[in-house]
Amino acid sequence: MSNNNQGAVASKWIRESLDGAVETVMASGIISEQIAEARPVWSVEPKVLIGQIRVASEPKSFIWIICGDFPTDCLPSSAAPNARDAARHFSLKWQMDATRQTDVAATTLLTDKAEELYDIVEEDGLWQEPDGT
Repeated sequence: MSNNNQGAVASKWIRESLDGAVETVMASGIISEQIAEARPVWSVEPKVLIGQIRVASEPKSFIWIICGDFPTDCLPSSAAPNARDAARHFSLKWQMDATRQTDVAATTLLTDKAEELYDIVEEDGLWQEPDGT
């Protein structure tokens, strides 16, 4: 597959993942307002996508969202200054949520996803800025 085709596939995956995550968050009632913007911030295709959702009534703040091969989840922008810290926060949140589960399978799945995400957070090479820093 050429780089152009890979980019098109990645862009399609990002767009579809973000659209699905927005639908999930809206269906859960977490966001009930009109969305002004949903944009990807960081991703490892086709594994994980971290994005931001802005609602029309609060254009200066946003909600972090995660999706992909992980539970779709969100948290307020005040919880993390950047995508890496948002991922770290999601991992910790899921570990804590897992301790409150009564279903063993749900506990195991959530714990496994939390640990997998934490491993991604700790992989410095995945978080370099575009200029290489």
